[in-house]
Amino acid sequence: MDFTLDIIITRDKVKKLSLNEKLVEWGGEKFPLDPPEYISDSNLVFKQFNDLSYYNKLLEEELDKDKYVAFVLRGETLLDLEFLINREGEKISNNKLFEFLEKVIKLDEFFIFLIREDEVVKKTYEISEKEKLANILCNSLNWSTPEDILIKNGE
Repeated sequence: MDFTLDIIITRDKVKKLSLNEKLVEWGGEKFPLDPPEYISDSNLVFKQFNDLSYYNKLLEEELDKDKYVAFVLRGETLLDLEFLINREGEKISNNKLFEFLEKVIKLDEFFIFLIREDEVVKKTYEISEKEKLANILCNSLNWSTPEDILIKNGE
């Protein structure tokens, strides 16, 4: 379906999610990428997205660039989850992306976007429970009724 998964968290929570900056070696020295990329402990790769103004439009609020950091999921991991959801009888609870998102929703503040190109958020969910997360992801990534969504921390 060509969804992208973007995550916004406070900068002080990057290490709590076990996101480590990816470095490249050249001439015996290690250097960060520009823009930076991060790898989770389950080998998910995220590219840091520095222009928060894009998200300000989607959220209709101003995010403090010194407080928040945005990441875009790279690779085929979201597509793997999408295929898993659309196969009858498959559970997503052991999927590494789902397990990572479970950690994200435990944070005090977060924004998770599932959006296709040239689309806007159609529905916003406020959650803090993994069961709700599973239902929302399954509904949003369902090929019959795809939905561009925002998930954020809730009561």
